[in-house]
Amino acid sequence: MAVPSSFIKIGNYRFDLAEKNAHSVVDTDYSPGGAAEFTKDDFSGGMLSADQGIYEQATPQYVSSRGVDAAFAHQLILQPAATTVTNAGTAFPGDPIRQVDFTPTGGSNTAFLIVAGRIVYRYSAGTWIDARDLGAFTASDIVVHGGNLGIAYTSGHQYSSDATNWTTDNADADRLGVLGQNLWKAIRPNSIYSATAFGGTWSAAYTVADSSYNINSLTGVEQLLMIGKEDGLYTVDAEGTIIPLTPELRPQANANFASLRAVTTFNNDFYFRTLNGVIKIAAQDGLKYRVGLDQLSSPDLPTVVVQALCSDDRYLYALCANSSNNLMILRRGISGSWHVFWWDGTAGTKVGKHIDISAAPGFPALFFSYSDGATTYTTKYIRLSTYPNAVDDTNYTYSTVTQNHLIRLGRYGSPDAPTIFDRCVIKSRDLTANITVTPYYSVDGGAITQFGASAATTSPLATVLPTTPPTGHLYDFYLYLVTNTSTTSPIVTSVSFQGIKRPTRRRVHVFTITGKAHQPTARGGNLRKSPVTITDDLNTLRDTNVYVTVTDENQQNFSGILTQVQKVSDDTRAADEEPGHTYKITVVEAPTAVGGLAFTYGQAVYS
Repeated sequence: MAVPSSFIKIGNYRFDLAEKNAHSVVDTDYSPGGAAEFTKDDFSGGMLSADQGIYEQATPQYVSSRGVDAAFAHQLILQPAATTVTNAGTAFPGDPIRQVDFTPTGGSNTAFLIVAGRIVYRYSAGTWIDARDLGAFTASDIVVHGGNLGIAYTSGHQYSSDATNWTTDNADADRLGVLGQNLWKAIRPNSIYSATAFGGTWSAAYTVADSSYNINSLTGVEQLLMIGKEDGLYTVDAEGTIIPLTPELRPQANANFASLRAVTTFNNDFYFRTLNGVIKIAAQDGLKYRVGLDQLSSPDLPTVVVQALCSDDRYLYALCANSSNNLMILRRGISGSWHVFWWDGTAGTKVGKHIDISAAPGFPALFFSYSDGATTYTTKYIRLSTYPNAVDDTNYTYSTVTQNHLIRLGRYGSPDAPTIFDRCVIKSRDLTANITVTPYYSVDGGAITQFGASAATTSPLATVLPTTPPTGHLYDFYLYLVTNTSTTSPIVTSVSFQGIKRPTRRRVHVFTITGKAHQPTARGGNLRKSPVTITDDLNTLRDTNVYVTVTDENQQNFSGILTQVQKVSDDTRAADEEPGHTYKITVVEAPTAVGGLAFTYGQAVYS
């Protein structure tokens, strides 16, 4: 009779091994492996919203942008250059409030800007100059109607056709608005009046809701006068009845609701700021829609609170009221996707103030202003593209400001399988030694690191290979764009990070054990157990749902769990030998412990 040469222990149970091929070990893949690729070849999807998270989606999108414009389909380009408007007159005494274009009689088109003060400013060849001193009064609104420029200042208003000779009307006016041929004014808190012209006869008062909340703005949209109050939006019908449009907003009443700076029309729809977001009232059906600006999800961006709105025939623009460094302008197309249009990440506090579209410089321009949080105000303008795609406009200029111009593409990977990325392929146009695109990555919450030692400097195709390929589970990918000339931007049309996904492996042990008739006394160092006892022990272990210590024939320990028992054959030896059984059992090792992964972006930690 053959005597087993060794044994194993599983938990508190001992089993004799067969004489030959008694123990085999196999590494089993517990996650998919093979080629890995993170590819984006269309950047028109827009930023990921909060409910989508920051992982790569089926539709190509990106998480955030700082100085890179992703609003045009099939390309990434640098953000536009912003030109500072100097001040040749009185320094701004307060916040810029509202800007309008006006062509004086006998003159050319220019822009007029009111601030929280007595001086009205006029744009001239890149400079603000003093246009009108209101004396003891403080400008509160400015509009154009019937060939006249009108300025309201609470205890009266002034108007002029040539911006030189002004007529004073002592009729109070806190806000002004235009609807078709009619001129409207508001006297705060809640009275509005209409007239056919400046200097005309004002109608009887319409009372707008109660006097607890002030009127902030008057805006004409199609056939409706939108009356923005601190507690929501109202309108007046043909019979003079005041109709509340947003009664649900009344509990959130705020002085910034539908303020002069934060109302606009776009594609014939009306947009206004609420406490935490932006609401659209559609001209087609009068329904309200939350446009989602307050739901832009990215730990790279500051809290998104709108300070001012404006629009042109293609885009809606939102200036965000950042309270510290970094100034941001977002842009939304008719299709509804928000994009970061312009970003200032240079040092110093920048608090957004007003934003308006103007043709005063002789081309379409986006004017905006900000303060240092105290008494210094800066106004800039961006030359907008006259073509649907900015790269087709030879007069369009790109930012060369010394700051990181980057876009974050999203997250790739999973905690269960590490990936080795060893190649990045960039398709582009216009790249040179000084107009470049550099891939970066962050793995498992680590620092943002350049992918490879060099940037992509040649078009249409460039391959970047890292000296030491990064390995990890979860990747965030970035592209940094640089140009040394304002007339040319790198244009990225596709990017692909490529590598190998390494599957997670588990070690699986297969033991062949034997069972003979019961042997109460040890023989040759072995103590046999009968097949009945072994079967009972294996059934107990198979129903045990915890890992136990396993000691193999070499006295090596590991943590494992019994997953399969198979009776291989009956013993068919000579009749004088004891009958027995042979079993194959499968024991799976416990996985190696993996620590939690934490991702830090500024002050926010995601894990």
